[in-house]
Amino acid sequence: METTTIEHQNLMPQNERPQFLSVLCILTWLACGYMFISSALSMLTPASAETQEESIEQVEKLYGSDVAEQMEELYANQDSPVFIAGNAISLIALGISAFGAALMWQLKRKGFFVYVAGELIQYTSIFIMGSASFAVFGAMINMSASAFMGITIAACLVFDIVFFAMYGANLKHMKD
Repeated sequence: METTTIEHQNLMPQNERPQFLSVLCILTWLACGYMFISSALSMLTPASAETQEESIEQVEKLYGSDVAEQMEELYANQDSPVFIAGNAISLIALGISAFGAALMWQLKRKGFFVYVAGELIQYTSIFIMGSASFAVFGAMINMSASAFMGITIAACLVFDIVFFAMYGANLKHMKD
């Protein structure tokens, strides 16, 4: 009786997407979708003047007048061209990232580079809008706006680098 050996190197059919890549793409779509919807809704349906005033009063009671003033300034600048441009760039970048994940879902290698570009473009929106949006949150925890912004960017970079590495590990399964 003759025994047969199976080569373990090529068990997966050539055009089948690895499960790990499928999970990464789905996580990317969920994150992009959530961020896109929440950003778009905040742009299209800003809080009413009453709601803004109530929020400012609550913040003043909890954190003091300095934080309340920063929050009031943030609400006032919500309609500024810089804030709108930053949000628009962020929405476009989210779409690019989701499109890159869709290409990788189809096992197209260029999707990785599209995804990386989309993720890196999002950082330009942060720098366009500046640290004003971070000032309120930073003040709530006794931290400067720039320090809070730096920590936030660092945390985002860590997540992006981890996802770049995980997607990069799947490049061997993708075609040109």
